Amino acid sequence: MAQDVSSSVSSIDVLDLQMQSVLASSTKSLLKTGRTVGQSSGDLSGDVMAFELSSSSRLTPFMLCGTLPPVGTKVWILSKAANSRSAAPDRYSGTISSSMNSGLVIKMDSPLSALSSSGSPVTNAKNELVGMMVGKQDEARMVIMAIPSTSLIKRIYAEIGQ
Repeated sequence: MAQDVSSSVSSIDVLDLQMQSVLASSTKSLLKTGRTVGQSSGDLSGDVMAFELSSSSRLTPFMLCGTLPPVGTKVWILSKAANSRSAAPDRYSGTISSSMNSGLVIKMDSPLSALSSSGSPVTNAKNELVGMMVGKQDEARMVIMAIPSTSLIKRIYAEIGQ
């Protein structure tokens, strides 16, 4: 369960598998409470886990989009298909068909072939993070659900007291 992660995970490392080096490390979890999507009542904003990275991190974070993206916004889900030969993430394009604080619905241009993509960043044309993928709405993987960045920002601020 999401709320149990803090007691079970003592640290996290973000690895560059191609260079076989650690890009970032953290020992401080920002999640204290929350429910996973499967346990919630449809509000996707509770399915989140965040970590504070050390100052020695070599990981380049995305800029968070501070506004809810409107319906019609072109977005890309950055993930990796198992058969991908590139070290760069694969970019799966789609368009936001529903945009609410409780969740984004994204209609994909083609099926999202990367399995296990929950947690993948959803970016806009400015390469800003507009959301985090949390699931699919159909078996064809043509409709994807995401937590909007505005909900992520509110949740993180609520957890760290700012």
